[in-house]
Amino acid sequence: MRVHIHDDGLRFRNGHSFDCDHAIASRLIELGHDVEVSAPHDARPDVHQGFRNLGITVRAHYTHNARADSGPDNEKAILTLAASLRETTSAEAWLFPTLTPQQVVAYSLVETVPRMLGLTHIDPGDMGRFGGQLWSNGCHRIHERKLPAVLGAIDPVVGAFTQSWSCGLPVHDLPVPLGGDVRKSPPKKARVVGFFGHQRDERGLAMLPGLVHELIGRGYEVVVHDTTARSRGDHPNLRVIPRFVDDLAGEMVRCDIVVCLMDRRYYRHRLSGIACFAAAAGIPFAVAAGGLPAVRFGRWSDAIGVYSELTVQDVTKTVDALASNYSAATARAAEMSAHWHANHGVHAFVDGFIDAMGG
Repeated sequence: MRVHIHDDGLRFRNGHSFDCDHAIASRLIELGHDVEVSAPHDARPDVHQGFRNLGITVRAHYTHNARADSGPDNEKAILTLAASLRETTSAEAWLFPTLTPQQVVAYSLVETVPRMLGLTHIDPGDMGRFGGQLWSNGCHRIHERKLPAVLGAIDPVVGAFTQSWSCGLPVHDLPVPLGGDVRKSPPKKARVVGFFGHQRDERGLAMLPGLVHELIGRGYEVVVHDTTARSRGDHPNLRVIPRFVDDLAGEMVRCDIVVCLMDRRYYRHRLSGIACFAAAAGIPFAVAAGGLPAVRFGRWSDAIGVYSELTVQDVTKTVDALASNYSAATARAAEMSAHWHANHGVHAFVDGFIDAMGG
């Protein structure tokens, strides 16, 4: 099958889009499928290089507009997206690993389309001022034209919100296409605390230096995945991973606790890719109370720590609590990992995609 992956988020290597799309493309190629990739016109050179390593030349040819905040900007982005989709209709299937409202509308405008699967990670109503309206308009046209589209959500909660915007089109609960190495032999004592993923304001960027200083002062070793390339200081118990890593999960399994800093306001209806990687790896981790990650992984409560406020004091207390009962945390984390690999990961997602597209 000839598959074309379209992703508005493939501007940078940071964030989940590159890791997710690259892993999906790699798996499809392993299974004997032909893969093409489209990205925004200003995709960075390292994005192109990453896919060239798979033998794929990225088509970087449409305007990036992930959020639906401006009417004129949306119209321009949608028309550009529709034009780019028309150039890829020779594919037998389109895959949108991070489906946006603009992509839904653009798909509905193309005259002749192949089968399509789109995965949403966020409630469309949270994708900018016009996100929900655009999503509904696109779904209405898809329904009217009886187009071969399959919509999916990364989480049942996200799926329920998405369903409310989808004009009767079913929204399927799909496997999460994230995973990686599993930690083989956890230590008896937690020593290394890791911070991973794209650093930005909603993920506690401002408090990170103070938190690192506090954790080191309490005897922990700290690993920081520094996607912003800002100096974190020089200390023998601090290891900085600059920019991007080819094997994020491989770096994470070297840690004993992973901390997912997050402002709960942005994560009420949104998963954390880093929390998913940690769950897959069987590493105890910390997340914010009131966010979707805390709900999603709550059944393995011994393996996750939940901090009430995004402060140095609260996060440090949560790390200490996980460390103080580390044997129970690692045992429960191993169960969480086994469940994850039985139900999620790139292989499960790709299998579901192939089935939905008719093989």
